[in-house]
Amino acid sequence: MRKVTGKLAIQRVAVAVIVIVVVIIAAAAVVLSRGSTTVTTTVSTTLTPSSSSTSSVSSVVTSSSAQSAVSTSSPTTTSSQTTITSSTSSSISTQSQTLTVDDSAWPNVGVSTVNPYGNYPVWTEGAVYQTLINFNLNAEQRQGIFQLVPDLASNWTVSPNSETYTFHLRQGVTFSNGDPFNAYVVWTNFYLYYFEVGNSSTFWSYLPLFNFSSVDFGPSTMNMINRSGLSSPSSQLISLMSNTSWPVYVNGPNTVVFQLLGPYAFFLNSFPNFSMQTDPMFLFAHGGPGNITSPNTLFQMTAIPGTGPYEVTNVVTNAYIEFQKNPSYWGNNLSASEVAANPIIQPGSFQKVVVNYTPDDTSRYINLLDGTSQISVVSGTNLVQAEQNPQLKALVFNSSSQVMMGMNTQIFPTNITDVRLAIVHGINYSQVIDEAIFGQGIRYMGPNTPIYGQFYDPGNFPPYQYNVTQAAAYLASAGYPNGTGLPALTLMTDSFGSSWEEPAAEVIQANLAAIGITVNIEVMQTTTFESNIDGVPYNQSLADPTGHPDMTFDTYAGYAPDYISPADFFTAFVSQYSPWSNYAIYDNPAVDYAINLVTQTTNQTELLQAFTVAQQHVYEAAPYAWLFVAQLPLIDGTDVYNTKAVSNFYMDPNLFGVSDIPILNTVTPP
Repeated sequence: MRKVTGKLAIQRVAVAVIVIVVVIIAAAAVVLSRGSTTVTTTVSTTLTPSSSSTSSVSSVVTSSSAQSAVSTSSPTTTSSQTTITSSTSSSISTQSQTLTVDDSAWPNVGVSTVNPYGNYPVWTEGAVYQTLINFNLNAEQRQGIFQLVPDLASNWTVSPNSETYTFHLRQGVTFSNGDPFNAYVVWTNFYLYYFEVGNSSTFWSYLPLFNFSSVDFGPSTMNMINRSGLSSPSSQLISLMSNTSWPVYVNGPNTVVFQLLGPYAFFLNSFPNFSMQTDPMFLFAHGGPGNITSPNTLFQMTAIPGTGPYEVTNVVTNAYIEFQKNPSYWGNNLSASEVAANPIIQPGSFQKVVVNYTPDDTSRYINLLDGTSQISVVSGTNLVQAEQNPQLKALVFNSSSQVMMGMNTQIFPTNITDVRLAIVHGINYSQVIDEAIFGQGIRYMGPNTPIYGQFYDPGNFPPYQYNVTQAAAYLASAGYPNGTGLPALTLMTDSFGSSWEEPAAEVIQANLAAIGITVNIEVMQTTTFESNIDGVPYNQSLADPTGHPDMTFDTYAGYAPDYISPADFFTAFVSQYSPWSNYAIYDNPAVDYAINLVTQTTNQTELLQAFTVAQQHVYEAAPYAWLFVAQLPLIDGTDVYNTKAVSNFYMDPNLFGVSDIPILNTVTPP
């Protein structure tokens, strides 16, 4: 345990001086040549979202011009009849250029995994692994509208009771190795995911959406699939896949049906994360998935083929992943209008893409300056320098990643509500935002963030206010006037996020000292933090609450949505259903009721009422100090690009809950 002092400002100045020298001697960035688009086609799309608004969610702008917070509803597509007419010529000429991207984190599970969650960042998202449906990236990230469009499904229908979802798949699609994509593949992947997470009935969206009581999927089924194949399965296998008592079943080679236990208005919104399609036959040919306690580690370095516009051609662990254009990509002949209607399926503008793991921030910035990379994750004082360079632009993305400080509600003294209330009113949030992230954040009342529109703070509770007098009164009410008799508290930070976590922790340390609370700041190595604190499910944390510190920040990159549903953050942070990240070890029956109601009714009024009550309990219990919603994707950093090489790109449709770099095939040159 160590007590952190105010040394970080000196370090930042020193780094700034070094970077200024580097700027003076850096060479001009590489200019990439451009291709042309010449074809057109027609796109017919009919979508019926429950609600939407048109305020801007994100834009590619200089990071000095931070945007205001957005407020958009989280809609649900209830039906879709979408047809894309195939075109006869390519909209983007095949190019020979190489795009190089520098990221600060290596995918923690590896290059590919059959597990539908737990891997971050997923560099292969969209470019290699596609989903059945996805969000229209342009509508989402330029206009603030959540609009679902086809990906590997050509169209879909939803039953009137919102319990049965039927997807009609694109035909003629293959994986990059030539294996066919069809309904049998989707069926297999669904149950592989279920098997890989230990037959957890809540693996999809962390909610009890499906009835698995009739399901028997294990080694014998996988052996049957391996023997039969998925191109033209045996009659025995087709009979099993067509079994309507299972939650997902096929209706021929091109139709797959999902049956829910009850109505779930936000089910389709979960597909951008939970339905990434990999090639099961490749998986079986290379030893299978393993199991939850002993997964097949081969796929940490070996990419399973996908259906997307790129394929992985080389992996060097903790160094880089190399991508090449997929010559057999089903969308290579998409027209300009088809790409405009759904940017995530575009063929890609670069023949080769290399994503480097470059953990040192200054090195990433230097690489961007001298043309070694065209897009780099840049943070801290390096980002301040980048803003002054007219050749560089930085991505600003509002209301994506939230930063909070959890307080352990199960151990003394943070198990005392008035102590927690004293803490949340003893923090100067504006000072935290100014000193830790250069003012690039907004105040909010969690657990949901402003992107959720009517489901953001439905009770209209104001963010906790910095009020020393009120904080002192809460401490006295708890029996510790001026902090007398209160033991020192530990605030845990993650070593990887030190650039912003240390200054934020120092501010909180000083703020709470002013009301008589002593805080010791302890830095934990990222791998230990992820396995001992961040990666521990609620029930395990509850069984041994001493494994959590008194107070802890969330991960170095904050938390962005895993899927767009009002239940996501409530489930993760303040419920017994949390698969991880309930740092406060907090649960309340009203919260559980609201979460369960999401899968029982589509009545928006009823849902809002339930979440209002849940919000009130969270507000009054104060298990978290909701610090800020970042206006930069990586808290004090963002994706910076060279405008001579890159003109446009889109980010993770889950608003950065899956990946922190651009969707690679959406990066386009000037």
